[in-house]
Amino acid sequence: MHTIVTGDGHCGYRVIASYLGLGDDGWKKVCLDLLQDLKNNHAKYNKVLSPLTSTEELTASVDCMGTFADVKHWMTMPSMGNVISSCYKIAVVHISDVQCLTFFPLRDPPPFEANNDILTIGYINGSHFVRLELTTDSPLPPVSKIWLQYSHRTARHWITQYTSRIDKFKSIMSAGKTNMATVEIIA
Repeated sequence: MHTIVTGDGHCGYRVIASYLGLGDDGWKKVCLDLLQDLKNNHAKYNKVLSPLTSTEELTASVDCMGTFADVKHWMTMPSMGNVISSCYKIAVVHISDVQCLTFFPLRDPPPFEANNDILTIGYINGSHFVRLELTTDSPLPPVSKIWLQYSHRTARHWITQYTSRIDKFKSIMSAGKTNMATVEIIA
């Protein structure tokens, strides 16, 4: 299942707002939350994001509250994956025809009770984000190598909740049944 959000340049943030149940203008709160998290964890994110991007670049792209966002203010994935996951303390899955990754919070442990609720962000047509909903046992793409390298030891328990689903994805991919470019998203 998928949710189409308005294509006004804020679609990535609208997907997050939709997941959080924040309503039509909730994308503004999402941007403010992400800006605050980038500010509060500036040094950590710079270490995690380097050399591909920086906290300053992500802050500049998120900092747009106008009714329309030009391309320099679009949400960028996978760069924002660790930030979104860490800010909201949730698992985030990014699916596109170029790259599929799973992100977990860098700093915080998972909730005490196992939670299968995952924010799944699809990127389609090279210019639009949509919200996807996966079934409970859907395979999940591999975890970001950046997360594996930079996550705090208390956050490492996130991966144990999802290991079987990540292994299922890797098994499908290694069996040669498909490749990243042909993963079909069925609505």
